[in-house]
Amino acid sequence: MGKPKKRFFPRVANQVNRDFERLILLSIVGAVRAANAPWECNSFGRPCWDPRIVAICVFMKVLLCKTYDSIEAYLKLNTLAAQRLCIEQLPGHSVIARGMPKMSMTYIRLISRLVTFQMRRRGMDIAVDSSGFSLKISSKWFDIRIKRKSEKKDYLKLHIVIDVDTGIIWHFTITDWKGADAKQFKRLIRDLSRIRNAAGDKA
Repeated sequence: MGKPKKRFFPRVANQVNRDFERLILLSIVGAVRAANAPWECNSFGRPCWDPRIVAICVFMKVLLCKTYDSIEAYLKLNTLAAQRLCIEQLPGHSVIARGMPKMSMTYIRLISRLVTFQMRRRGMDIAVDSSGFSLKISSKWFDIRIKRKSEKKDYLKLHIVIDVDTGIIWHFTITDWKGADAKQFKRLIRDLSRIRNAAGDKA
């Protein structure tokens, strides 16, 4: 039968969710303001939105797992974002959609480090691992030894460092299938100076 599921009081759960979303928003706004703009504004044509404002909306969409339409409605109802940015109106779903492909991995990793920097603890226990994501494309080659054509489906590898106690992701990197785990391990923990124990597999 198993254990019965615990039910939370809806009012308490909603308050916790609102506080969590507020903490996320304030952390992202502070990190984006501290960093350089993710891209430069056009020097011609109509005046464009501030890249930092668009970047904040993109991060909120991803972190709250919302569609473009729902993040636009959320930002209209949640006036805290506009108040913190000192503007009357936030960009719509089309502007957020155009800003999504402009976010470079370097910028995303920088904002991630700035957001999580205040959450670091002395003597953390971390876990390091990687996982592969298959792609639609394949690599083909001719093997001279067995005199036969070979084919292998390509995939990407996600290397990640996580705090065992809190579940916070401290660092991550994406490589192709040739990315060595040992080499990426050194890169991932390079900026973490408060590690107590690190767990990982033999790779």
